[in-house]
Amino acid sequence: MKNNHAKKQSNFLIKAIARYNLVIFIVVVASGLIAAVLTLNSIVRIPFSDTYNSQSNGTAAFDQNTIDRINKLQTSDSNAVDQPLPSGRINPFSE
Repeated sequence: MKNNHAKKQSNFLIKAIARYNLVIFIVVVASGLIAAVLTLNSIVRIPFSDTYNSQSNGTAAFDQNTIDRINKLQTSDSNAVDQPLPSGRINPFSE
């Protein structure tokens, strides 16, 4: 008798799933999307300073070679005339 009762319950479950498969699918997909949005929202709301801390004291240090190279850079309004050009070429940036 128990076997017959279990069969009826399993048949009922199978029929319910077959009847409401689209609704079940939509609920599962919507639940997954809601979970993804909430997870991404919690990730975005974390302050940047909490997640990344490059140095504890907040100062940056450059080596002397880098500082010298930066100091050698010229401004955009200065004209470098001492650059030799190949034969037959003109400098389009000189006036």
